[in-house]
Order: sequence, then C-alpha cells, then structure tokens
Amino acid sequence: MLGSIMKLLLILLVAMVACAAPDPTVPAPAATPMQAASQAITGADVASNRTQEDKDIASRTQADVIDLSPTATASSIHADVGDHVFVQVNIPNRNECTDLKVRDPFGNVIALAPKEIRSDDGDFVQFRGAFFAAASGDYLVDLEIDSENLRCGGSSVRRAEVTWTVQPN
Repeated sequence: MLGSIMKLLLILLVAMVACAAPDPTVPAPAATPMQAASQAITGADVASNRTQEDKDIASRTQADVIDLSPTATASSIHADVGDHVFVQVNIPNRNECTDLKVRDPFGNVIALAPKEIRSDDGDFVQFRGAFFAAASGDYLVDLEIDSENLRCGGSSVRRAEVTWTVQPN
C-alpha cells in the first residue's frame, strides 16, 4: 500500500515538474493572472503548430565514436527541461549484455535494454531509448568497465558508438 502511494506521488511530482517548466519562447507574464493565462495559451498554440520539419531543424544531433581507454569512457549531451532526448549506443561484436544506464543531472538512471543486431556489416549490440528531460543539465552514458554500467559477456569492450538527438519542447 505504501509502495503504491509512493509511486503515485512520484508520478504526480514528475507531471508537476513537466507542467511547471517555463517556455523559453514566451516572455514572462507582467502582472496579472489573466495575462499569464493568455500567454500560456499562445505558447501552446505556437508549439502545436510546429511542423515536423520545424522540429527537425530545431533538433541537434551529436554522434560520438569512443575508443574506450582510461581517459575516454563517457558520452554526454546537454538538455533543457522538457526536451525530448533520444540515445542510441552500438557496441560491436558483443552479446549477453546487461542494461545500460543513462544518468540525469541528479544521478537518477534511465535503463536501456540491449538488443542483438545481425547485419552484413557485422554483429553488434544496440541500446536505444527516448525520454523527456526532467531537469536541465548534462545527461551521461558512462562506459567505464569499472563502473559496472557496461557489462557484456566475452572479452572487454573496446569501442562504442553513441548517438544523441535532442528535440526542444
């Protein structure tokens, strides 16, 4: 019972944070609640009239090919509250991997499940996920073997391809 209440409170908290995030394209309301309400409606109308092409232009993509070594073991991207973040990690010639975790600015994790991909170019394990940024800051995939975030059967992982895409809200 207590667990159900805690889950409900967590869901409500996430919903409140997402709804309370200010729209950076709308100027701050001057003084009256009526002005704030009309500005919120205007901001929602503008966002709903965006075409997919507008969203693609506003999106930014970052691709990292990381030769894992003691000095290069992570990939990160900056996202603002409400941004839609897509992440994909490809690891060549691996199997039996556990979930890979993306960390938000507060240290919370989003788990990405592995999927084995067979292709003519070679076999690899792919981790994919999408989420809305709950906080402004850097989102990180730690690929350091000692962190136990990247665990795959067989020999140690030497290279990872990480692709991030951020679409502003």
